[in-house]
Amino acid sequence: FRRDLTQEFIGLIFNRHRTYIGKILRDWAPRWGKAGEQLSILDITREFLLDEEPDRSKQVGVEKAVAVDGADTSCEKMRKDTKANALLYGSKNKGEGARVLTWSCQTNTFEHTKMVASR
Repeated sequence: FRRDLTQEFIGLIFNRHRTYIGKILRDWAPRWGKAGEQLSILDITREFLLDEEPDRSKQVGVEKAVAVDGADTSCEKMRKDTKANALLYGSKNKGEGARVLTWSCQTNTFEHTKMVASR
């Protein structure tokens, strides 16, 4: 949830007054926050991250870091379903594909999602 987008700016995008945008944000920001908390909770501990951290991490200034990466795998085009093709098309491979997200520390991948449509 970006904090640098003002209500006036968002209002210009959607052709609404800033007070209208404020009412929407007041109702929806807590819901987005709860969803974000659920999505960001990984089943790892601080101790795990510290144990997995190589000594060279401190030397290069990358301590307690977790990387999130998305990988696309190409798949066959669905000839009879244009909506499915639109969902499968990913700009990363410039074609139809399935995407998986992985969470990794310096030495280990510890979490990944199921494959979903690239879009």
